[in-house]
Amino acid sequence: MSVTHHTVDGVRGATLLGEIDHTTKDTLRDALPPAQGTAPRVVTDLSGVSFMDSSGINVLVFAHQLLNDLQGHLRIAAPRKPSSAC
Repeated sequence: MSVTHHTVDGVRGATLLGEIDHTTKDTLRDALPPAQGTAPRVVTDLSGVSFMDSSGINVLVFAHQLLNDLQGHLRIAAPRKPSSAC
């Protein structure tokens, strides 16, 4: 998984690419909390995420709670529909 960061109008963006599972959850966790001195508003673009298990969902929930406690927010953009299992 790779992460690209950008900031627009005080909102931190994190564009994710690849798979999010127990082996990459730490990369996601480190990408989401606001950097020191920035506004605690984060938008996570999931359009490039091909797979996410419960590890990734847990990281998103934790980040949401952390940002909410800081009077900020986490928004999720462009999530992909789940693929049907065979």
